[in-house]
Amino acid sequence: MSNARTSAMQTVALNLYPVKSMRGVAVQQAEVGMQGFVGDREWLVADEQGRFITAREVERMLLWQPEIIAGGIRLWAPDGASLEVHRAHYQEAADVTVWRDHFQAYRGPAEVDAWLSAHLGLACRLFYLGSQPHRSLAANGGGALSFADGAPYLLTTQASLAALNSLLNTPITMRRFRANIVVDGHTPYAEDGWKTLRIGKIAFTGFKPCGRCKIVNLDPDTAQLSATKEPLKTLAKSHQLPQGACFGMNLYANTASGHIQIGDEVVCQTT
Repeated sequence: MSNARTSAMQTVALNLYPVKSMRGVAVQQAEVGMQGFVGDREWLVADEQGRFITAREVERMLLWQPEIIAGGIRLWAPDGASLEVHRAHYQEAADVTVWRDHFQAYRGPAEVDAWLSAHLGLACRLFYLGSQPHRSLAANGGGALSFADGAPYLLTTQASLAALNSLLNTPITMRRFRANIVVDGHTPYAEDGWKTLRIGKIAFTGFKPCGRCKIVNLDPDTAQLSATKEPLKTLAKSHQLPQGACFGMNLYANTASGHIQIGDEVVCQTT
């Protein structure tokens, strides 16, 4: 491995997304797991056949706010209605599909599904990942993966956001990119080449840049789709990689124990 290393960087934000495609929860410290941060994307909204539903199809999901509570989550609908959901009530094994992955998760009370369907405005069910995920990630030798699209962790940098914003008529915030780990960074898009990282005391491996989809064109405050197709349009012109219009780096953890926190030093090697 090369000794090419960046100068000192640090984490400036950490986010959990308890329910896939709903709003995130900013935290000061996060527990590292092989499938992602503990508490990240452990819940999934799916149709009656168990196929995942996201803000790609139902934009208003971005207006829902999960709250982490003891033993589960509280779901807050945009109208202010809320419901507590407890992991202990999710014992019924059921099949779910996320992209091409078919695996087992857990269903809970019918009244939760009825409440969610009524407030979201479509027939749907809520699934829990379980303490032992049944979905695997080939990139890390078959290690666990949550309900995330395709990686346990997503890292972005403030330097890359600044570079993108310099090309946009209307600047955007990092919320568009739904990252778990935000680093201050020095050089825009340097993260594309980061192969091995140490954040605090935890080692991570970068395995592919994150190709972006239309969700980045949704305003996280209104769930309205950009009429100008930004920022994806500009990103496709300015930072097109084999994976598509990319922003951020997909990671997996090399160990399943420990925490990282805001202010932790970030050291990376590129080869």
